[in-house]
Amino acid sequence: MSDKIKNKESFVFYRSFYEAIQMLPSEDRLQIYDAISELALNGNQTETTGYASVVMKLIEPQILANNRKYKNACKGGRPKNQTETKPKPKSNQSISKPKPNENVNVNVNKNEKENGEGLDALKNAIDFPGNYPEKLDDYLNEKPW
Repeated sequence: MSDKIKNKESFVFYRSFYEAIQMLPSEDRLQIYDAISELALNGNQTETTGYASVVMKLIEPQILANNRKYKNACKGGRPKNQTETKPKPKSNQSISKPKPNENVNVNVNKNEKENGEGLDALKNAIDFPGNYPEKLDDYLNEKPW
């Protein structure tokens, strides 16, 4: 696909472009305005220097994307007889039956910390390596709450 654009009469100039370019010195602004116009209207990339080259590196991808959209629109877009954009499912598919979710969560916290049953259930539910249950006992017996 050629980068040249024929007979393009206009282009989109975003407020963000304007606000960024306004911060540049006047010589750089003129250079960047010319570079943007040349790229957007004719598809030609021009050489820029200094701050203008930095700003152009940020603006260039948006202009190129807009030019691609313009070229695709010139091709005519989607055919008129096409009514659906989503592909149809294959004919060999069968209807799937919904399956209920299996809830395997085990809640061992029953506020039984006072009589120790909750701690025993917690120890049985968790496989601790080494001496972790003793450390857990020390921590829970401190009762910082």
